Amino acid sequence: MRILKLFSAAFLLSLFFSCSNPAQVSSVRTAETLRTVSDSMAQNVVWSEELQGDFLKQKVIGADGVSKSVKTTPYSAAVSSDRQKYPPLPPYIRGFASLDTSLYDTQALETLNAFCSALVSGEGADSFMAEGDVYSLVMFRYDLARLFEEETVFSRYVIGKPFVQDGIYQCPVRFFTSQEESVSYLAPHTDVYIFLKKSEASWEVDQISFMDTSNSR
Repeated sequence: MRILKLFSAAFLLSLFFSCSNPAQVSSVRTAETLRTVSDSMAQNVVWSEELQGDFLKQKVIGADGVSKSVKTTPYSAAVSSDRQKYPPLPPYIRGFASLDTSLYDTQALETLNAFCSALVSGEGADSFMAEGDVYSLVMFRYDLARLFEEETVFSRYVIGKPFVQDGIYQCPVRFFTSQEESVSYLAPHTDVYIFLKKSEASWEVDQISFMDTSNSR
């Protein structure tokens, strides 16, 4: 009886190992097969040739139209060289307007510049006003003196992108009230709208008003 038990135990152990070993062998064979397939795919991949490899790796010293203080890359240098595809982007003053003047009629822009220069110098601005609209300039000067509690003399100005409707230009203009030679667009200033309309063959100032007195300083 004891011999029979020993024989049964030995049979069960042999049966257990015979059932477990094939799984391990199968797992190893599967792993080897996947690795083989992966290596084969990697070796058979057809890679495209590198285009302009030297150009993309070279050190870029600068690019046309880009300040040397601006850090450039091969990509930015390539983009800056195609000016027709990428037109220049005018600066934008937050709280004021874009400085894009491309929408202006040539003569309208000349009239606007001449009128603004007359306001800066304090002479001859009346001559640019449309007939019957001189009162708008008088009221503007009165409000300007009341706002600053003194006679304010403009030192310079910048012209913004206009709103155009029915042939009338609504022109944003920033006048600087500081005599300091500063290039900052945030220097003491007052923002106004100047309205231009065409009368026969010439452009005239129809109205001038403050954009927002809270922005003036």
